[in-house]
Amino acid sequence: MLIYAKFGKFRHRDRMLRLWTWRGDEQVLDVGTGRGLLLVGAARRLTTGHATGIDIWNKEDLSGNALERSEQNLAIEGVMEKCSLVSEGAQKMSFPDNSFEVILSNLCLHNIYDKPTRLRACNEIARVLKPGGVAIISDFKHTREYAEAFRKAGLRVERKMPNLLTTYPPLRIVLAYKT
Repeated sequence: MLIYAKFGKFRHRDRMLRLWTWRGDEQVLDVGTGRGLLLVGAARRLTTGHATGIDIWNKEDLSGNALERSEQNLAIEGVMEKCSLVSEGAQKMSFPDNSFEVILSNLCLHNIYDKPTRLRACNEIARVLKPGGVAIISDFKHTREYAEAFRKAGLRVERKMPNLLTTYPPLRIVLAYKT
């Protein structure tokens, strides 16, 4: 766990971000942005694009989790002008249909404790994903459930095995492509 906290989370983030061929003009959504690890990584790959992070910033889900912490991290990393933060849950997003080319999420959806609400979150991700885009979702449980929900929403799905050397608990990645 300590190795993941110090090093593995950065390697895992970079592994997730390498699964998309970046142009720099993408509209990106980070679901459950927490302190902004994925959001910062995506924003660094943008030139004219924009990255939005959503979260409810629940301290029970991540210690020290707060909107102010995310804002500080974006400022420290020099990506604040490429990013927006929105306080809302994944199960009912305010964005129009087909808003984002890339949707990212790491260790978030399992924090939605009841299955029907998790499935609503997956359906919302599918709804706001643009045709030709990808959702890259990483978690240590419920990934089969996410994959099935995305398939039912009409997305093409792949699952990646965890890297047991750099992530603990083992994190699977679900890739969901909207055609």
